[in-house]
Amino acid sequence: MARVSLGRLASLSCATLGCTTALAAQLALAQTPQQPTWLRRAPQAPDAAAVLGSRPRVDAADPLRQGALPPLPQQLEAPGAPALADEAEQVQVMALKPLSLAEARSLAFANNPELKASDLAVEAAEARLRASYALWYPSLDLTASALPGLDSARQWRNFKTDDPLGSVSPEPNWRYRTYRSGSAELRLQWALIDPRRVPRIAADRDALEQAGFSRLIALRQLDLDVSITYYRLQQADANVEVAAASLRSSQTRVKNNEARYAAGVVTLNDLLQSQAQLARDEALLAEARAEQNAVRRELASIINLPADITPTAADPNLPLGSWTASLQDSIIASNRNREELKRFLSAISENNSLANVQLAAIQPSLRIFNVAAWNHVAGQAGWGDTVGPDWLSTETWTNRVGLSLAWRLYDGGEARASAKRLRLEAERQAQLFAAARNRFRRDVERAFFALQADQQSILALAREVVANREALRLTMLRNEAGVGTEQDVIDRQRDLTQSSIRHASSIADYNINIATLQRYTGLNAVSPCLPADRPAAERAEGLPPVPLQAFEAICGIGHTGP
Repeated sequence: MARVSLGRLASLSCATLGCTTALAAQLALAQTPQQPTWLRRAPQAPDAAAVLGSRPRVDAADPLRQGALPPLPQQLEAPGAPALADEAEQVQVMALKPLSLAEARSLAFANNPELKASDLAVEAAEARLRASYALWYPSLDLTASALPGLDSARQWRNFKTDDPLGSVSPEPNWRYRTYRSGSAELRLQWALIDPRRVPRIAADRDALEQAGFSRLIALRQLDLDVSITYYRLQQADANVEVAAASLRSSQTRVKNNEARYAAGVVTLNDLLQSQAQLARDEALLAEARAEQNAVRRELASIINLPADITPTAADPNLPLGSWTASLQDSIIASNRNREELKRFLSAISENNSLANVQLAAIQPSLRIFNVAAWNHVAGQAGWGDTVGPDWLSTETWTNRVGLSLAWRLYDGGEARASAKRLRLEAERQAQLFAAARNRFRRDVERAFFALQADQQSILALAREVVANREALRLTMLRNEAGVGTEQDVIDRQRDLTQSSIRHASSIADYNINIATLQRYTGLNAVSPCLPADRPAAERAEGLPPVPLQAFEAICGIGHTGP
């Protein structure tokens, strides 16, 4: 039996029964195989030039671009650019300066030498553009020579001419002349047709925008570097607090065991184990302080503080808040706000303009000129001492007006080859734009996913710290009651120390990922959800920054478990 499709059968039935065309179309469409979901394509994205503009401009309203900073204390001003220390006293740290993150950012914006260099690059690009604008204006040249000039000459003849009668010629045997002269020329010319003028100005304008984008990129990267280093310094401070708290606990434990050993309550092995734990805590504190000092000096280098001042973190190690933008909104914001992408588009426009500049070399140019000249000569000339001198004085004024045409008819193909090279460079910039766009999306996704993981990590590690603290308390009570060993106490104390360090690290990583998302997207989509400070007792004991329930209730981050 021949197989007939349902769509074909519906068409035949409609033809037989006389159904409408719309019904036939619906029946046929119902039998059309549906495309799998994984094969469906998203709507085609528009061209970047349609979204950002073919020649994007630096946003003058950008808060980071408006560099109104409060005056800095004199002791925090950056050292001179060419300064170089050559004595030990000049690099010796004399003071510690507590700084908040906002103060550190302000100091970095005011002192960082790389940012100052980018500011100078913008000013240089502005000067270059202003020089290009001069192509629209006429030029006026004044040349002068011999103001005054002296022309003096003498000519001698070493013989006399006799006439046929034998008499001597009365003409003298030497001649002289002395002139004073002066000349000047005033030339006015204006390019009526200049093929390189418009593309030259356009290229320099694009170069200025690229310099502006580079400055903003340096500014945002500096902001991120300061934030990351500051959060690492907060983590180092928290690690020092945890190590110091563990060391104090070990010192107390050793003193108690020494007294109990003298009373015969504990064994020598228990005392030695507590002393070994004390040594490990001393080493841990030394490492934490070394890392703290290194990060402090790294922050001082970024801020460019005077060599004798070291910054410290005044803000506690707390989560900044929750990131309120979705992943899709973060990606779109990155596409719209990344100056790197706008700089690529500006570079494409610049290379196309430079290609037109090269082609202008084989295109005609027309200039109008007006030349006014003045010449003056005055002096005398004569023969010998007997003939009187002839006086001469002339003055000439001339004025010429005309058009000049310049057209290189053949250059061996140099101009077209140079233009092709620049247009290929523009195409290369377009490919680099695509690669950067994909890389920026990958960076946003990685930071977003890491932020989600850090949220859960903070909660899990907070529960771990609470559990380890309670386990240590119970183990110490059991040990004092004669149940359990000293090793059990040491293990619980080590677990509490390590979990506290990991908890501080997770908070720093969380804040760094938020700062990274702010840098990548240009958004400030952070909802504060934690108190600005925590009790001093918690800092001393190395506790979690806030109670677990408060963190969940304010930030709205759920978790599973008790």
